[in-house]
Amino acid sequence: MAEKITLEEALRENKELKAKIAELTEMVNYLQKQLFGKKTEKLSVGQLDLFDDKEQETAPTNDSTVEKLTTTVTSHQRKCKSKESRKQLLDCLEQVEELHQQVRRQPKGVNI
Repeated sequence: MAEKITLEEALRENKELKAKIAELTEMVNYLQKQLFGKKTEKLSVGQLDLFDDKEQETAPTNDSTVEKLTTTVTSHQRKCKSKESRKQLLDCLEQVEELHQQVRRQPKGVNI
């Protein structure tokens, strides 16, 4: 036989289920932020101890003190591959001719 649930039991169960839904929704939001959220690289304490102290001392501390260095690169021209070299490569391959016939399909519901 079917159990009869009192109104108080139904309200208590409803309240518990709503709390569980809220908890799971919060967990899903947190995990989505962890997976798809912003990611930044942060330095931990002692992380830069691997490098020489001289490099750290010479590193500029302010962006305004950094001198911008420019380099001029001379332009150049690329050689185009000749079509003859492609033809020579293709000539050494086996060539097979295949003929394909187009099959016309009748629309559904049309009988000729």
